[in-house]
Amino acid sequence: MTVSEECTMIPRSRSLDPALQLLTVDDVADTLRVSKRTVWRLLRRGCLRRVRTGRAVRIRHADLEKFISVGGGA
Repeated sequence: MTVSEECTMIPRSRSLDPALQLLTVDDVADTLRVSKRTVWRLLRRGCLRRVRTGRAVRIRHADLEKFISVGGGA
């Protein structure tokens, strides 16, 4: 089996559970309609939880939803 044949066997239509989706700082800033700087402040203060993968910082969709549901404060 060649590499291209193996790649065609990977299902491409699987969609992630939205709660497991990881968002960038830009995504969160757009969603909250605030600046990226504000999102970084929220992360530093611990108001929003973050996931680090190497040097990249991501925010779980579920954590953002929780942040919004409690009124944006922690």
